[in-house]
Amino acid sequence: MRMTRMNQQDRPEVLIVEDEPKLRELLVRMCHELGFTAEAAASGEQGLRLLDENRHGVLIADLNLPGISGLDMIDQIRQREHSKRTPGVTMSVIVLTGFGDLQSAQQAIRLDAADFLTKPCHLGELEKALDRAWRNWRNASSARGPQPQSSSAESGPQRSSQDEAQ
Repeated sequence: MRMTRMNQQDRPEVLIVEDEPKLRELLVRMCHELGFTAEAAASGEQGLRLLDENRHGVLIADLNLPGISGLDMIDQIRQREHSKRTPGVTMSVIVLTGFGDLQSAQQAIRLDAADFLTKPCHLGELEKALDRAWRNWRNASSARGPQPQSSSAESGPQRSSQDEAQ
């Protein structure tokens, strides 16, 4: 069920907040290969600053970050969305952590995380999570009405016939 490369304008920009440089670079590269535009930050504070500067539809966040934790960062994002009185969740979140426990998973669910993955995870799992997060963002965007940047986002992910056979 591998997604083929799509035009990056068809998808939301992904913000990756990961403190491990090699994993951060790998995630950015993977997002680009899947047709997403991606931007990366090494801390929760840096991630929040990037959110102030650009519009992101999907967040991939580690929980154990220098400074504020990933969960605190997600909580601040949700508070910002709520203060803007935006109907529904506007950013789809994937939690990717090496320190996943039940309490963290429950808190992530309360913060409307689309997925909670533990490291190491298979790239196929992350790809599926990214696809679900994109669909959640697209559905939330549709509920809010037309978005200026996503003229063909409603068409859905493009899959090759070979991918469908798998």
